[in-house]
Amino acid sequence: MTQKELNVIFSITISIHENNWFTGGKVETRDSKIFKKPKRRDRDQVQEWVSKQLSESLDIYTIPCGMSWGTEVSKEIFDEYWKDHSKITK
Repeated sequence: MTQKELNVIFSITISIHENNWFTGGKVETRDSKIFKKPKRRDRDQVQEWVSKQLSESLDIYTIPCGMSWGTEVSKEIFDEYWKDHSKITK
């Protein structure tokens, strides 16, 4: 997978997370009002979740680096990074 493809994946998930229509706030329909629940995860947790999904489903190992939410690395570096930086509780 190219870095550009990884950037698109992370950008889409962070955009969805940040969009008020998906999380938090209210959405009005013609017939009634629907209230959405507040966000359960912060941006770093979303980034970590995406990184772990890529590793488990596609064997693509990523960590944040510079302005990129996910840069491809070896499994060893991935494991070491997330061991020290994990924010998702099991």
